[in-house]
Amino acid sequence: MKNWKIRTKIQVGFLVVIVIGLILGAAGYISTQMLTGMTDELSALQESGNSVNTVLNAHYIWRQGITETGYARREFTGSLDPNACALGQWKNSDAAKSITDPALLSLIEQIDEPHNLIHTEAASVVESVQTGNMEAASAQLGIILPETQEVISGLTAMQERFAELAEEKSLEITQVGNALNLALIILAGVSLGVGAILAVYIIRLIANPIAPFTAFLRKAGTTGDMTLSPSDTRQIGEYGQRKDEIGQMITAFTTFLARISEIEHILADVADGDLTAKLSLLSEEDSMGRSLRGMIQNLQNMLSEINASSSQVNVGSNQLAHGAQALAAGSTQQAASIQELSAALADIAQKTKDNADKAEKASHLADSIKNVAGKGNAQMDGMIQSVKEINEASQSISK
Repeated sequence: MKNWKIRTKIQVGFLVVIVIGLILGAAGYISTQMLTGMTDELSALQESGNSVNTVLNAHYIWRQGITETGYARREFTGSLDPNACALGQWKNSDAAKSITDPALLSLIEQIDEPHNLIHTEAASVVESVQTGNMEAASAQLGIILPETQEVISGLTAMQERFAELAEEKSLEITQVGNALNLALIILAGVSLGVGAILAVYIIRLIANPIAPFTAFLRKAGTTGDMTLSPSDTRQIGEYGQRKDEIGQMITAFTTFLARISEIEHILADVADGDLTAKLSLLSEEDSMGRSLRGMIQNLQNMLSEINASSSQVNVGSNQLAHGAQALAAGSTQQAASIQELSAALADIAQKTKDNADKAEKASHLADSIKNVAGKGNAQMDGMIQSVKEINEASQSISK
């Protein structure tokens, strides 16, 4: 059972519960059938007892009737045939034929002879009364009445025996019912116990191995710490030896964790600058492995490009150094030229200032000229106006 799969163990557990349930159901059905049968027997006994009581009452009435006939010459209405009377009919019934109790059979046998006798003698009593022989009728009654009492006593004993049997059967039903109830309670307790044991077993079978892995995965997911503690390692080794689905899961988990650890080590080497790590692909579907290999390859290409660029930078740096030396030599020459240029610029500035002074003087002169020109224009306008007036006066004189 240790190497059974969990599915098989659970199926066996449910099968055990089902079997116990079937046993409980069968026990309940058998108990019901037993109690029903015993109750039917009790009902039959009680019915037979009631029938005997009816027969007993009928013989009381029969005795009263034959007595009144023998002594008072009243008409007899009772049965003269022992097989047609109430007792005879009951003896021929299925209930009477099914009696197996020795005491009842003995009582029936004891009353059979006196019963036949009283019915035979009753016919003689009726005949004697009809012929008027009352003395013979009285004598015959002396024979009938004691025998009738014996029949009545036997019927009374049968009635009491039926009551005893009914009481015994009732007690037996009670005892059997209590025993069956106890058995059912025990079976129910056993069923509950087995169910509880199976439940605990299945929980331990599944939950106990999964609990440490759940804790490990929670720790890895929340803290990033994927190291196994000694307890985790011990439990992995212990549960990994199982041949069921839990053992297979643990084996697969161990393989997966080893792969993650391998990738972690490679990433650590890459972080330290070692790009020579090699990672083998597990299959064509190993997307993580392909991605990691692609990343390492890209880093290698990037470093190659950086190295090439560094070489070019070194060449450019050398050229820049030579250019800087040439620039330093030219800077000395440029300093002398700048001094000469500064002197020329100072001379130009002085000349520019002189020109500005001259321009300012020219501006003042232009303003004076403008004023004089304005006055000349006013005088010219006045003179033109005077000429016009002279012309007009001349024209007036010529007219």
